[in-house]
Amino acid sequence: CKEHVRAFKQLGLWSVPDVFIVGLKRFHYSQGWRRHSVTREKINSLVDFPIRGLDVSEYVMSGSGEDYIYDLFAVSNHSGGLGGGHYTAYARNFRNGKWYDFNDRSCTEVRDERNIISSRAYQLFYRRRNSKLWPMELHVEAYPTFLRESMVSAHPSTLMSCVAMRKYR
Repeated sequence: CKEHVRAFKQLGLWSVPDVFIVGLKRFHYSQGWRRHSVTREKINSLVDFPIRGLDVSEYVMSGSGEDYIYDLFAVSNHSGGLGGGHYTAYARNFRNGKWYDFNDRSCTEVRDERNIISSRAYQLFYRRRNSKLWPMELHVEAYPTFLRESMVSAHPSTLMSCVAMRKYR
């Protein structure tokens, strides 16, 4: 009792969901130079995240022997600072496998998927590879409302307008 001992902290997961959302810490708050003030700043560090094959198997403690491999299907991006900013999103169409860039009312195909990994990434949306949820023949029309809204915070209609543009071309 009352002795300092060396401790180790370990994080483990008992089970994992079909959709795995990772929120990256992009804002830093610290005590300001005045007594009760707080300074805030945006963290613009590049986080190199996998587009395919995020394997979390070693962190799952249930011992079921399953593979827990995820593939990225959407990224919510933030550019700007704390006082104001702009949200965009990248999303992969499950039907054709292509990535699209959603920016307000525009939707363009991403030519080089390496551009998806950027310092603007704010939230990462992964789907478990062997999931029965959202089979590959579905595409963005099947995303639940909460996901569409969080992917394109400024203009939730962007995903649907992009789908409409693609259908009628």
